[in-house]
Amino acid sequence: MKSFTAILIALFSLLGISGSSWAQGACMVSGLEGQATVLHGQDQSRPVNKFKKLWPGDQLEVAKGTSIQLNYLALGRVEQWQGPARILIEDQGGRDQNNVQRPTVTNIGNLTSDLKGSQLLNQQNAAGQIAVRGTHTRHENEPLDKQGKEKLQQIQIKYQALSQKAAKGDITPDLYYLAGLEGLGQKETMARHIHKLLSGSGSNADLEEMLNTL
Repeated sequence: MKSFTAILIALFSLLGISGSSWAQGACMVSGLEGQATVLHGQDQSRPVNKFKKLWPGDQLEVAKGTSIQLNYLALGRVEQWQGPARILIEDQGGRDQNNVQRPTVTNIGNLTSDLKGSQLLNQQNAAGQIAVRGTHTRHENEPLDKQGKEKLQQIQIKYQALSQKAAKGDITPDLYYLAGLEGLGQKETMARHIHKLLSGSGSNADLEEMLNTL
């Protein structure tokens, strides 16, 4: 008889998801003023937008005059970089491959548990595994008891406070809000918020991927 672990490994293989894809955690582009591209493995370089997930081994090319913010969700580490720079994404932070600069680092430790616990923000989808859904897909919120409703209210209040304090273009409050809603099973509210973000930023493949994976 197969062991329970072997069964789990087989299940992950069938779903096209590696065990490390969730445990590893993502580095999210949480702010961008200017232009940058990312090179992932043997793929061609692609433009980077806010909400882009980056993984260890990815290489960022940041154009001159560009400011980019990288949020290491599981570490509570936020890095600010100025272009020109060639940044290698590593487990514990970014490294300038030209050895020219080090990032300005801030810590958001009080938000870390929410961000690193979000499957939506941290999961790495295998190519071709994303189910493209129609625009009329119905998302539903899970019913909340009294404690859940109080928690939701706290998340909403904190989101508003974070939004007021955040620098212009910093999406960290939105990441916190989505992670908090996810923890309470509020998919309909998550979908509405992502639609709101899309309406404010125009086309964004990474946001659209989030919406499709709800």
